[in-house]
Amino acid sequence: MRRRLIYRSVRPYVSAVAVVITATLMVTAIYYNELGLPWVSFLTGVLAAAIPAMASRASRAEWIITRREAKLASVQEKLNNEMRMHHGLMHKLGTSKIQLHLLEQLLPVTAIYVDAEGLIRFHNRSFRDWLGLRGEHIDGRSLRDVLGVKTFGEVSVAVGKALTGQPVAFKHSCTGLDGRTHEFHVDYLPYLGSDGKPSGFFALQTALAAGGDAFRPAYLTEAVSAQPLAGKTSAEQDMFIESFSEELSGGNDAVARIMAAIEQDEFRLYCQRIVPLATAEPHADHHEVLIRLIEEEEGMMPPGAFFPLVEKYDLMPHLDRWVVHHIIDWAASRPPRPAPSPEAIFFINLALPTMSDPEFPTYVHDQLDAYGVAPALLCFEITDSGLMQRHDDAVVFVKRIREYGCRVAISGFGHERVSFESLRGLKVDYLKIDGSIILHLLQDPTELAKVIAIARVAKTIGVRTVAELVESDDCIVKLRGLGVDFVQGFGVSTPRPLSDLA
Repeated sequence: MRRRLIYRSVRPYVSAVAVVITATLMVTAIYYNELGLPWVSFLTGVLAAAIPAMASRASRAEWIITRREAKLASVQEKLNNEMRMHHGLMHKLGTSKIQLHLLEQLLPVTAIYVDAEGLIRFHNRSFRDWLGLRGEHIDGRSLRDVLGVKTFGEVSVAVGKALTGQPVAFKHSCTGLDGRTHEFHVDYLPYLGSDGKPSGFFALQTALAAGGDAFRPAYLTEAVSAQPLAGKTSAEQDMFIESFSEELSGGNDAVARIMAAIEQDEFRLYCQRIVPLATAEPHADHHEVLIRLIEEEEGMMPPGAFFPLVEKYDLMPHLDRWVVHHIIDWAASRPPRPAPSPEAIFFINLALPTMSDPEFPTYVHDQLDAYGVAPALLCFEITDSGLMQRHDDAVVFVKRIREYGCRVAISGFGHERVSFESLRGLKVDYLKIDGSIILHLLQDPTELAKVIAIARVAKTIGVRTVAELVESDDCIVKLRGLGVDFVQGFGVSTPRPLSDLA
């Protein structure tokens, strides 16, 4: 390669020298052949004109080579700069990961990020521990749902200011579970996008009273979760339940209040659509069933606000029966779809006590038979953690409910670890990939590998996959490429009342 470059560099000069030598020989030969001075002068002029032409060509070639060498040097310098920038960015990334770990895992102050739509996009461990929630029960939820209608109304003015780019700081007092009043300092810090416009805000809350880091204010019990007290001690759970029972029922008869709400139809059903990624073949409409409790002035209380009370007094089987009855009743009142359009499928989250109730499958069968509704309408969701906790009960339930023609889904799959051992002895129709995996799919190769493994094995065993908490078009495109069958989340569809479905 080096010899070739040297040859290309000296080739024009070699040609020029050859021309000069040839011209000299010709002039000498003409002179000694006595052709006459005029003729010699003419030939000498022709040769002299050829020499500058060759010299000009050689000069141009040299200029081109020099310019290309300069471009090559410039490209090399740019490459070196990019390599230095890459190393610098990798160093900054490592530093950012440390800082993010500090903020997300170790910072005792509760911190969340709320986007311009009022949805929570980031929350640290202190916030999750304070609520007693898993991340997927917070991600993408609106601040209004997490705080509850009443408390959100109290801070809505401050939220509005923060969303317009104004920093807000205020003190907030709450009555704690210990009966004492605790004071907090709250900061709403706007975040500006690349265009200089507000795109959301960070909310930081610091306890000013001693021991405030362990305090859980009453309004934060109005969170969206089916397991709001995970990780709390039995005494803390009992204190919370007693406090919230009085708040909800206005007295001490909380069981009667919940039973009255069930019997008097004070709950409302909502649905969130589950969208197929393969559009080539017709699919039944898939919907996840959500439940709300009517508050005063027609406000809707999210499930995390009343589930703890329902679970405490073993009322979940009653509430799950209410959900099944009303879904079947709604379906029976609708005219059948024209062929070949398949009927809709409704995913119902099942509590562990309900799954372990031997009478529940019989109740479902009787309701379907009484209303003349196809069993394939219902798909019962069992959590992956619940399946591991009560595997024997799950095997019995799945066998009986599938004999009646209903479907079964496992939700939250892969949250702890990707293992198909818990599915032994079970025939299920859907695996719902845990939302905590999907949220980091595009950034974390580990989470990507989990989804690839789940999708591949699910197709092998004939089970369809549903990705939870999908929030972007890029994520949808990636999931389609990985072979995931369905997607669900606020980036796909927002919940709407069951009564609004056609």
